[in-house]
Amino acid sequence: MNHPEIIKLQKFLQRMFNNKNIDVRPRAKLNDSVEVFVGDESIGLIHVDDED
Repeated sequence: MNHPEIIKLQKFLQRMFNNKNIDVRPRAKLNDSVEVFVGDESIGLIHVDDED
């Protein structure tokens, strides 16, 4: 995922869950997924599904 996509996803999640503490961060050396944090705690991964 590129930076604009990550920001868009982060804003969407913050709005959906009404929580400004949600932070979406790129994973080191992997560009097909991001890690989602609430504060300092990792709560999961989101993977890109680009198959049709």
